[in-house]
Amino acid sequence: MDEKSFRKIDFDVIFKAVNFTETESELNPTHGIVRYEFIETLVRVAVEKYMIKGNAANEGEALRRLFSEILDKALEDTDGNIWRFSRYACENMEIVFRTYIPVFQKLYDKYVKADIGCKIAYLHMEDFVLMCKELRLFDNKLGRKACYACYHKAMQP
Repeated sequence: MDEKSFRKIDFDVIFKAVNFTETESELNPTHGIVRYEFIETLVRVAVEKYMIKGNAANEGEALRRLFSEILDKALEDTDGNIWRFSRYACENMEIVFRTYIPVFQKLYDKYVKADIGCKIAYLHMEDFVLMCKELRLFDNKLGRKACYACYHKAMQP
């Protein structure tokens, strides 16, 4: 963020506006945003930075500028497959998985569940955090924030 056209306080206001809800839901965490809120956040940031404090003529132009000037450049170096193929889908991990499959199966059975009306079971973010907490994985290096980041990184296609 550059402090001239977009300050941290601008983002704080946008985050609170996007995240506000009168009803609580376990599918929409209070201190986080879900997909549609993320998209709304991008639009609000673009409008604030390029329309209100800039010279964009409309929301579409503001959003195009946000992507071309900031997001496209930031995403150029981001390739989720580098980690996936160098660290995860490799022979060493295969050995670990085969060795500890009974442990992984117990974790799966305890934490993975299917939503009502959903045929596929998956690990919800809240259950992943609960698992990390119950397994006492949180310390000064791995906190909730890092746990959320790990979950989201793992869910990327």
